[in-house]
Amino acid sequence: MRNALDRLPLERALQLSIVLLILFTVLSQGSLLSWIDTARKLRWLTLFAFVALALGYAWSRGGFRRLGFAHAGGAVLIALALASVAWSTFPKLTFERTAALGLLFLGCGAVAAGAGRPRAVRRVVDAIVVGAAAVGVGGLLVLAFDHDRAVQPATSALAARYQGLGGGPNTAMMILAVAAPLAVYVLVEARRPLARAAALANVVLLLGSIVASGSRGALVGAFGGLFAVAVLGPVERRHRLVAAGVVVALLVVSAALTRIPQPNPAAPALPSASEPPPVVFQGPRHAVAEPAPRLQDDVGHPPYGVAETTKKPRTLFGSSGRAQAWNGAIHLGAQRPVAGFGFGTEDHVFTDRYVDFNSNVPENSYIGLFLQLGIAGVAAFVGFVLALLGFAVVEPRASLGERRLVAACAGGVVAGLLLGGFQSYLYAVGNNATAAVWLCAFLLAALVPRALPSLRVLLPATATILATLVVVGIVERSHRAHDQSRAMAQVAAEIGPLDAQQLDQYRYLSARVQCLLYRRGKNPFALELCVDESGRVVETIDRRTAPKPRIHGLRDDPSRSSVRVDRAEVTRLLHSFGIPLSYLPRT
Repeated sequence: MRNALDRLPLERALQLSIVLLILFTVLSQGSLLSWIDTARKLRWLTLFAFVALALGYAWSRGGFRRLGFAHAGGAVLIALALASVAWSTFPKLTFERTAALGLLFLGCGAVAAGAGRPRAVRRVVDAIVVGAAAVGVGGLLVLAFDHDRAVQPATSALAARYQGLGGGPNTAMMILAVAAPLAVYVLVEARRPLARAAALANVVLLLGSIVASGSRGALVGAFGGLFAVAVLGPVERRHRLVAAGVVVALLVVSAALTRIPQPNPAAPALPSASEPPPVVFQGPRHAVAEPAPRLQDDVGHPPYGVAETTKKPRTLFGSSGRAQAWNGAIHLGAQRPVAGFGFGTEDHVFTDRYVDFNSNVPENSYIGLFLQLGIAGVAAFVGFVLALLGFAVVEPRASLGERRLVAACAGGVVAGLLLGGFQSYLYAVGNNATAAVWLCAFLLAALVPRALPSLRVLLPATATILATLVVVGIVERSHRAHDQSRAMAQVAAEIGPLDAQQLDQYRYLSARVQCLLYRRGKNPFALELCVDESGRVVETIDRRTAPKPRIHGLRDDPSRSSVRVDRAEVTRLLHSFGIPLSYLPRT
């Protein structure tokens, strides 16, 4: 009894750290602008505190004797991410983001090792539910006291959407979706009337917030997790069928409710949709009066001179432009298909060029993994989580309470996996749902433990695979550079002299990269040549094939470009358009 009491403060502190980690992570991306900078710092402090408390928790309970399959699998995933430093274009970034994910895995693995028994696992589940409830209640408070920050206003194409504490309608809803199956478990297990009423109110709050946000990913994730609970929780088949039917019926009703809000045809454009006018320089050489097309509107934009007149409202089964981005990201990943571009580089190698899309990542965790770690990474990450779910399905449970707890953790994992089809987040420690999903995965492993694989087999096999991937990753990087350089050289050759008569416009991307645009036929922007400060051609665009322009580039890996032009000539031409020399690289 004394040992249990001695451990109680540590366990409470661990629960509090989980609640605060969820809350601060939401606030760091949230609608309360004055809180963002502070919350970002507190988020990392809370993560370190969580890991320290988790290690102490595992040590106090002898948890390091309970290491198993999940811990070995998590270590292999981190080793794979760390190995990608060898072929990453941004090795420092890859190392830093691998370290962050490794820190989260260390904390989650320690919690699972220390929890051991269902009662201890239940307390961690309670912490996740309380953290999500705090986010939900916080959203209502913002709605009550600052309505404009809690609701994204309607536009002529989009209906108003609730965002609560989140910085957008999809942000805070992610953690609510993952926590929904756990909240239902808490409701089912509640014994006292007051506890049952509070648990019911929390379930209504989480699901109601998701429906009000209109977030389709959160809706699919939440009800997918609830469906898993319905299938795995009850003992009798009849009860499983009834529970699954109720979940499906609620999903249909919820989806219908999201369609009630309608766009406002008279509403002005959102501030973010109105870009400031570009800075125009005046020099002896005159550019065409029409501004160059936005890079983020290249793919899907009609050919030059053809207007886009079709409205594209947001529909229940529409992709909101994601399909374009997914297709482009898959084609980009296919340039380095086996090992990818390196862990953590997704937002550096993916560029939004899609007229109906607005994000710096493709908004799909599996495509994001493919970009970062190739087929090897997708197989390793997805295989690991599916193995944990498989163990939960086949493992017999001793009691109904334990069966429900396993179903709840499995539901959280399923919700997270489904949500991964709509958001790039499973590997992003700064996302508000990532910690909850991996906690559910490791807790599931604690409830259905599997022995630690033989290290005599695991270590040599892992080392061999990683060494092979290092070689493949380096070769893929070199091969891609060769292919892209060859394609860019063809465009440069077609342009001919940089000072050609068809030079009609320029684009100033940054102090390091500027572009020259050349006319072909009636299109003054048909060909684009982008050059860095060293005279390397890092990107070319051929818009004559619009709405699918041919884009080739190495902006993410400029040192590998073998196509060079006279940087002094580029500077002279840009200066002739009126760009001050102080804005241009020194040659």
